[in-house]
Amino acid sequence: MKQNNVFDWFRALSRVPRVSGEEKAISDWMVRAAHELGLEVLQDSASNIIIRKGEGTPVILQGHLDMVGEKEADSPHDFHQDALDIIEEDGWLKADKTTLGADNGMALAMMLTLLHDEDAGLPALELVMTTGEEVGLTGAHQLPEGKLKGNMLINLDAEEEGVFLTSCAGGETIHLRFTPKYERDAVPCTRITLGGLRGGHSGLEINSQRVNAIKALGELLHESQARLCRFEAPGKFNAICRQASAVIPTEDLDLLTRHAKDWLEKIRVLEKDARFSTEEAEASPPLTGESARLWTALLHAWPDGVYTMSPDLEGLVESSSNLGLAEEENGAWLLTASLRSSSPEKMAELENKLRALAKEAGGEIQISGAYPGWAFEKESPLRDTAAKVWQRLFGQPPRITAIHAGLECGVIKSKYPNVQMLSLGPTLLDVHTPRERVEKASVERVYHFLRELLKELKG
Repeated sequence: MKQNNVFDWFRALSRVPRVSGEEKAISDWMVRAAHELGLEVLQDSASNIIIRKGEGTPVILQGHLDMVGEKEADSPHDFHQDALDIIEEDGWLKADKTTLGADNGMALAMMLTLLHDEDAGLPALELVMTTGEEVGLTGAHQLPEGKLKGNMLINLDAEEEGVFLTSCAGGETIHLRFTPKYERDAVPCTRITLGGLRGGHSGLEINSQRVNAIKALGELLHESQARLCRFEAPGKFNAICRQASAVIPTEDLDLLTRHAKDWLEKIRVLEKDARFSTEEAEASPPLTGESARLWTALLHAWPDGVYTMSPDLEGLVESSSNLGLAEEENGAWLLTASLRSSSPEKMAELENKLRALAKEAGGEIQISGAYPGWAFEKESPLRDTAAKVWQRLFGQPPRITAIHAGLECGVIKSKYPNVQMLSLGPTLLDVHTPRERVEKASVERVYHFLRELLKELKG
């Protein structure tokens, strides 16, 4: 199983399917890799893994085993069984019409490379690989207390080279259930679709003016007062929605099409590939006028995107809401959204707004997957040492900041409050979308830095 470098290991593990919820295969694969080296391995019931190498107090390296499975509509890829088709182009790695899995596969590849590194200058290592990060940090929540031996943890899940993360937002998932009422008779129908949007990570890119397809289609339906038969938007709760569709009575199509044309002109500068399409649909009974009004008014009023900015760190989002997906289940219409905030007060404020909107629409709200934030620590020898090593290697200081996204550091910190933490990683772009890519030179620099930092931490 031995590979030569980080990229070889990344390609090797990319042959093992590992979307969220299906990490047992990659977890077992990692166990076998550690056993081949004769290393101590702990694997818990959630398929989390702890691998130890060397003697003495270890430095903890941490990343997650799962990846987001998103693909283009015309891709035949099956995330449950197919290997990822990795492509190299102009110094970047990407996949063929699917997510790449560099989030967080590059962390795994770096850790595997270090496991095979026999440099005596490296310290003892404790590698923590968790499951379910992309669906609510579920593996980190189940990580047992009292198992980790290290007192410094380097999380490898950041996505911008030269940026050190020292705190993160907390978050939770909102589930809204709406039960519509229908007219009795079916009418001729047309399916309308808004697509071609960029999408992206609902934390990292929530302030980059990316249009949310659910919100946009809801507003178009609300403004045109079109009747409605169906509404759906496949996606992930933690990704900005790229495509949404609705089935409407055909006789309402002309007015809505005019609104859509105006909308496309307005947002073209932000979303150059945005498109509006129509196709004939099966005749269906429309919602009653009141049900359609309640649904579209709900989407129109739903807070989506940035809610508040941080009063302490310039340019940092404090609170946000993201509409991730819309689906139908047993006659009910469901919305799933991700809330994030570094302020418990603003989180509660957002919750109250959404509960009020749900009540007005006759819907119900449930909350799941809450995870804690990670507070900035004024004193951190780990952070200071990392900054010193970065300056020495690259001639400039790293940028030390916070992130408006959930990191497993927050959950692990709640279990191991005395462990110092830092998050870093190579440059990744468009994660959680089929355009995800990682810069090879950035991976090489960050891995070089990581080795030098580990040597420095050994003392």
